[in-house]
Amino acid sequence: MSDGKVRSALRDLVHRYASGLDRRRPEVVAGLFTEDGELVVHERDAPPRVYRGRAEIAEATAALDRFAVTHHLVGNHLPDLTRDPPTAETYCDARHVYETPRGPRVFVMVARYLDTFARDGDAWLFASRHIHVDWTEDRPLVQD
Repeated sequence: MSDGKVRSALRDLVHRYASGLDRRRPEVVAGLFTEDGELVVHERDAPPRVYRGRAEIAEATAALDRFAVTHHLVGNHLPDLTRDPPTAETYCDARHVYETPRGPRVFVMVARYLDTFARDGDAWLFASRHIHVDWTEDRPLVQD
C-alpha cells in the first residue's frame, strides 16, 4: 500500500472515530480498535484512565450519552509512517452541550490524540489511542 493510501486510510479512521462519538455509536467506535486495543485519557492532575478491549472502550464512549449533543472536530492529522507500526498526532476540538436548571451549557475540550495503528487485513485499526487534554472550558451556551 502506498504512503498516500496509508495516510488516507489513517485519516479516515480518525474521522470515523469522531463521527461514531457524535452519532452515539459506541460499538462502532470500539470496532475501530484491535480486540486488545486501549483508549487512555490523560487529564491534568489526574491519573490516566485506561480502557482495554472493545467492551471497555464501548462502555467508556457510551458515557457521552449524558450530553444533549457533541461535536468533535479533528484536524492537524500528522502520521509518522517511518515507524513500524505507524503513529500519529491529531488535534481535536470537542464541544459537549448539556442541560442544567439554569439553562444549557457547553463543555469545550481541546486535546491531542497520540495514536498507534495496527493493520488488520486490508484495514487499519487503533492499537492504542491516548487522549491528552490540553485545556477545557465550561460556560453557558449562548444561542442567538
